[in-house]
Amino acid sequence: MVKITISGLPGSGKTTVAKMLAKIMKIPFISVGDVRGEIAKENGLTIDELNEVGKTEDWVHKKADEKTIGLGKTEKDFVIEGWLAYNFIPDSFKIFLVADDNESSKRIFLDQREDEKKCNNQREVLKMIKKRLKMSDEQFYKYYGVRFLNLLNYNLIIDTSDLNPEGVLGLILSALKHTNNFKQNKILNLNKMYDIFKKKKDRKIPERPREIIEVDFREKNSLVPSELVKNSFSVEFKELKVADYIVKGVAIERKSVRDFFSSIFDKRLFSQMEEITQYEKRILIIEGDLQKENKIHENALKGILLSISLDYKVPILFSKNEEETARLIRTIGNKKENSPAINPKKKTLSKDEELRFIMESFPGIGGVKAKTLLEKFSSIKSIANSEESELKPILGKNAKELREIVNRKYTGK
Repeated sequence: MVKITISGLPGSGKTTVAKMLAKIMKIPFISVGDVRGEIAKENGLTIDELNEVGKTEDWVHKKADEKTIGLGKTEKDFVIEGWLAYNFIPDSFKIFLVADDNESSKRIFLDQREDEKKCNNQREVLKMIKKRLKMSDEQFYKYYGVRFLNLLNYNLIIDTSDLNPEGVLGLILSALKHTNNFKQNKILNLNKMYDIFKKKKDRKIPERPREIIEVDFREKNSLVPSELVKNSFSVEFKELKVADYIVKGVAIERKSVRDFFSSIFDKRLFSQMEEITQYEKRILIIEGDLQKENKIHENALKGILLSISLDYKVPILFSKNEEETARLIRTIGNKKENSPAINPKKKTLSKDEELRFIMESFPGIGGVKAKTLLEKFSSIKSIANSEESELKPILGKNAKELREIVNRKYTGK
């Protein structure tokens, strides 16, 4: 039994993707929008006019919602697209698609519906989108006490701004690979479906996922996102410039042992470690049997691991496989907000430590070189005023870069 609900922002491609997903899975496709369109047509109204009536009259929502709830109770396999479908079918796998304003307005402008008021340009489209979202969000909260734009309502979130429908579909299928066979009726009892028109105090609110975990697109073929989804986390696929996973402000770089050694040989590893230090909290997870796959001298391997831990201050965790990696990430996601930071900063620094801290912030200057410079020149001012030839015995080729930085003018860009 597979029930999939797809919601999302206007222009994010939810209808197109839902149809493609239903077709490839060979299950029915249902659109709540079409249901509302039929209701509008039956009453001689446009969609916008129907939504306007819905501000004051309950029957507008009740007709479409009762049908959606009925489908959730009677049908076993389907993909349904609609803003509140996730709420009316709480035992479904819930997907939410997003797109940036420019891309979403462009898509809608180029493919305007016949039953909607025509817009003359993208600016008008964007204004219409924002107005409709605000109005719908207020209506949904008024009638059902839910906020459909809250991403914590969903299992899988995908930013479609830079993806074609096939790319989005690939991410969904990867996430469903190990979750589309779960027995949903054992997870949530269909008989507990609540009456949406009861008073709020009597309404049963579906349990929400505990945390949203951001996942880089390139992790789509890993089992890790699927494991996280199976354990009630919301997974948001997007292009991450740094790291593979981000949860609660912790940047996580995941490397299989094969990729770990590959990144050493092509010199990606240390540039990635440099980039990840932009995050106060960061972790490297090395997945697999490191000793079995080792392709370099053991002492060299120890030196690299020590450099990652000490020079870049990136803690290293080891996992046996993708399932164990997912468990490590889940542990981070489940940590309480007021728990100690994984990579805490010192609360106070001595005066000498402050000077070393400032010098270590310059490229190519680690703890040893910072200390040596300060012992020789006594102050940062003296270091900044020194000639390149005076710095070269300590910094080597980095002396020129340091001189360029201290003399560089701020441009405000």
